[in-house]
Amino acid sequence: MKEISLQGENIEQINNIKKEAKFLSKFKSDNIVKYYDSFIDKDKEKFYILMEYCNGKTLKNYLDEYRLKNTLIEEDVIFNIIKQICLGLKEIHEIKIVHRDLKPENIFMNDKMKIKIGDFGIAKQLNSYETQITKNKAGSFYYRAPEILVKGKYNIKSDMWSLGCILYELLTLNMYYNDNIFNGIKKIDVNIYNNKWQKLINLLLQTDYDKRPGIDQIFNILEDKKEIKRDLSDNNLGNHLVTEMNKQTPLHTPRAKIFKDLNIKRAVSVFLKNVKVIPNKAKRYEYDKKINLS
Repeated sequence: MKEISLQGENIEQINNIKKEAKFLSKFKSDNIVKYYDSFIDKDKEKFYILMEYCNGKTLKNYLDEYRLKNTLIEEDVIFNIIKQICLGLKEIHEIKIVHRDLKPENIFMNDKMKIKIGDFGIAKQLNSYETQITKNKAGSFYYRAPEILVKGKYNIKSDMWSLGCILYELLTLNMYYNDNIFNGIKKIDVNIYNNKWQKLINLLLQTDYDKRPGIDQIFNILEDKKEIKRDLSDNNLGNHLVTEMNKQTPLHTPRAKIFKDLNIKRAVSVFLKNVKVIPNKAKRYEYDKKINLS
């Protein structure tokens, strides 16, 4: 049961709370948190939303476990997670709702690895599939689409950018903006993973939202039988260490301002001053050549 205090909330915030319950009541997909009921208590001080209980963890918790182990996630697992997220998004987008805050913390898992999209507190329903503008640049900075960040624009393709960030994180264990801080690349290791994932990331993480794929196009890429599936256990690749950089805590406050100003040189300077780089260990995988950070 989600409990929201109504004390001190303005009318717009209260309406957003009620809207979340309304949106949840529309969904039938197994990959969206199920809604059962909502009500206000007799003193009108709290609003409650009754939902199914996800007895596992969030996707962020799952990623953190792999970061702690310092090993990459198996490709079959990533396929299963992304496919289920897309199945949930398909229904969300079919009724012209934009989630606007799709991130690992808002994707829940039960103990059988069933994926559930939740937290529709800042979701919006569009009048059409056209882009709309909001004064509120909603969403978490590290998963927020460029059009929302810069101009406050959004449509269903804004969620596709967030999906690209999540996919990149599943494949690298690093937030997209963490890697982007150095030279803007968004490449995965195709010696380990199927190169169709690189193709999908390149499509999703396009600044022009009109060029991002829809859910059906993503399914076509995921189900492409021509691609050769690789297993992390092949060639002893399963135990490769991720970069030392990936284990550091993101610098949320200063970096938000840095990226807003698009001052990449300053960003690198702040990053290196705040991250302890261990000599001879700043490498992406243990079989890689040394990375030149100069």
